[in-house]
Parts: sequence; C-alpha cells; structure tokens
Amino acid sequence: MASNNEIAGKAAASLGLSFDKKRGVGYGQYGGFTMLIKPCEPNSAKNIISLYFYAQKDGMAADRDIVAGAGLPDGVTYDVIDFFHTFDVKVTFKSSDVIQKLVQTAEISAAALSSAGYVNCSGRGEEGQTDIYSHKGSYLFLTPANAAETASGLNSAKTEYDEIVENRLMGVIGGLVGSLAGVLVILLIGRLGRVSMLGGLVMGFVSILGYKKLGHKLSAAGAVICTVIAVIMSYLAFRVDTAIDLWDMFKDVEDAADFPFSFYLLNSKLLFEIGESLSTYYTNMFLIMLSGAGGAAAAIWADHLETKNSFKLEKLGE
Repeated sequence: MASNNEIAGKAAASLGLSFDKKRGVGYGQYGGFTMLIKPCEPNSAKNIISLYFYAQKDGMAADRDIVAGAGLPDGVTYDVIDFFHTFDVKVTFKSSDVIQKLVQTAEISAAALSSAGYVNCSGRGEEGQTDIYSHKGSYLFLTPANAAETASGLNSAKTEYDEIVENRLMGVIGGLVGSLAGVLVILLIGRLGRVSMLGGLVMGFVSILGYKKLGHKLSAAGAVICTVIAVIMSYLAFRVDTAIDLWDMFKDVEDAADFPFSFYLLNSKLLFEIGESLSTYYTNMFLIMLSGAGGAAAAIWADHLETKNSFKLEKLGE
C-alpha cells in the first residue's frame, strides 16, 4: 500500500500540481483556483488526505449547496467556512481509489464554483492570483500584496523580539521553580518502584519553561544555566528518592527503626556500598541525571526551532 505522501503526490501530478517532498503536500493552480493537497499528520486519529482552496464572488462566500449538490464522489467529506473550502478523503487500502476521488473532487468543485461565477481568492477573501506560504506548520493562501504585508509584520516582530533583554536572574529563579515539578514527578514515579527517567525529562522541559517565563528570553548562556539546573535538581531528586526507598525498607527493622530520614538522605551511598549494590546506585543516578540533561536539550532545541520558525514565511516552490 502506498504511503499517504505518495498518494498525495500522485493526485497532485494527475492535476498538474507541484509536490513539495519536504512537507509532503501538493500545491498549485487548477481550474482557476489555488489548491493544496495535504495528508493528515502521522499521529492523527483520522487517516485522511485533504484538499483545500479559497473562492469568492463579489466579496461573498459560496453557498455550500453549490459544491455539495454537484455530485462529489462517495465518501468525500465537504465543508465550507467563509471562503475556505475543505474536502477530506478517507485513505483506504486501494490507493488508486483515493487518488481518483481527490482528482474528481478537484474537477467537480472547481467546475461548479466557476460556473456559478466564483473566483480564486486569498484567505482574507481578496480576489486575485495567490500563492501558498508556510508559516509555523500552517499554510497561508496569500496574494503578492498579502505576502509582502505578512513578511513585513514578521520582520517587525523579529526586531521587537531581538530587542527583548533577557533577565537572567529572574530566569534562574524561574528555572529553579520549574524544576520542582520535575522533582515531584521523579518522586511520584519512584513510589512505583521505577527509575524516574521520565521525571528527568520533565525536569529538563520545565526548567526551560520556567526560565523563559520569568527571564523573557532564552540565550545560549541561559540554555547552559537551565541544563545545569536540570542536572543538579535531578541529582537532588535522586538522593531524596533513594533515601525514601531506604527509609521505607528499614522502617520495620528493629535495629534501624529509630533512624531519622536524614540518616538515609546523608548515607544512602554508603548503605548501597555495604549492600554491595554500588553499581545500581551509580547507574540509577546516571540515568536520572542524563534524562534531566536530555530533557533540557530537547526543550532548548524545540525553543530554537519555534523562535526560528516564528518569523519565517516560506513560499512553496521556492
């Protein structure tokens, strides 16, 4: 069975549209309208391929019945919101049927709207030639004027962002406060008798989120600081988690029943050494600290991509 991207590519080729392999979408002009063929996201509950375009007539949106009554293929879900027309085709094992339905849907809908006097327009309803642009994972149908205006707005927003001054002190406070959530997750998972690598990952993410929340911005230095916070707090959480396990283990042992929790907190490594399990102690410690650093690194990369893409407007085909 062909993949959804392959099906979308073949449908696009059948309509004379271009196909963007990087994004897995078909795009271009068909029947006087700028169309986009887009498979669903890989983790989507619905296994569909969608066809999108915009149309208007004298500044007015089309009535749904114009297209719905034109005889769309069976199994095609159609909706129109203002100027935006969407068609969803469910993917089946027979990819040729899916391709045929996408092609027929484009042909029938374009012909029905053109016959009724509707023309291509931008997402804002402005008549004229449009191109499709990608911005933060979304697709925008823009006229040249729209695109210039949008690009100018993004450039202004980037200038404003670049002028934001990072408050490193408040960022550190935010990172420490955020890391407490990671400590809590490590301790909660530890009660289940598991090594809390998930807690370490959470630790890294919330440290970054806390830093950005109060520090307003994440610089390279801030990223290093957050990683150090995540690693240190992961270590402290490991020590507390280990002490709780030991305290719980020995609380019913007569000779150790009166030992305070602080004894286990301060001597956990020694107790593992006496029990000839020092390798287990170091392995668990390493895994939690590594996951804390890994969580921070993942959050830093995600923040970098988000910041980078927030101000980027890319025209499909360029």
